[in-house]
Amino acid sequence: MDFNDAGSASLGARRAEHRSRHGVRIAADGESFQKLRGFGGCFNELGYQALTEYLDEDDRETVYRELFSPDEMNFTFNRTPVGANDFATEWYSYDEHDGDYAMEHFSVAHDDSTLVPYIRHAQRYQ
Repeated sequence: MDFNDAGSASLGARRAEHRSRHGVRIAADGESFQKLRGFGGCFNELGYQALTEYLDEDDRETVYRELFSPDEMNFTFNRTPVGANDFATEWYSYDEHDGDYAMEHFSVAHDDSTLVPYIRHAQRYQ
């Protein structure tokens, strides 16, 4: 949502208006300020684990299709974590060697069993 100098926002072709209890007025009048290029989510280890450990193959394919297919939600802007985050199965980095500022031991091999297959599977629907 983008705002103009008057505090209005464009949300679509219909005229709509909302006033918050803080005095902010949002009006949707059909005027466009930017194009929406897509939606997405995050590829993470716990998401992959949920798909692979708790769903059978048919249900898993249904989830992938409904999230990534152009005929469904069409998620096209998806981020990936760099190293471990709060949705990883364990804490790790891409270089676990102290003082390795030259990154001689840098490796993304940890992601080969989770994030890489998750992303590649999603790409099949694009």
